Amino acid sequence: MHHHSPHCCVSTCHHSSPHYHSTGCSTVAPMGYPVLMPMPYYPSAAYSSYGWGGQGTHSMSLPQEVSVDSATSMKEALIGGTTNASLTLEFAPDGGATSPSVKVTVEIGGSTSTWQETSMTDGYHVKSQLLSVEPGAKVTLEVTEAMARLRWCETICC
Repeated sequence: MHHHSPHCCVSTCHHSSPHYHSTGCSTVAPMGYPVLMPMPYYPSAAYSSYGWGGQGTHSMSLPQEVSVDSATSMKEALIGGTTNASLTLEFAPDGGATSPSVKVTVEIGGSTSTWQETSMTDGYHVKSQLLSVEPGAKVTLEVTEAMARLRWCETICC
């Protein structure tokens, strides 16, 4: 699967009045005097077929999560957004569990990768940056005699 991720930030330099400009978006060396920087114009017709907005669009990070436990031991989710997401896994075995386990499966473009923990000790565990996942991937979180939460942030264009 070929995936295009358009950069949704049309411009991070929206200037509408004169000011001193010494850092940021300008590639010109600072001059020490007021500079009027016009806002670029992007015809909306050129970008509408790609779902891109016109002027003023920006990116936003939205937290997402999937939770499971012994009663609901499996859930699936679609990873969305415009950039790769870093998965964080939190998990803990049930009290008195004899064979607790947690498993994360990622499927994209016909490929599958799996992370699994079967030698779980008592208490809360966290695996930050467990996997980096492309938009369009399907993640499955499964547990046996445990509870788990999979978290990530999706970058979207607004």
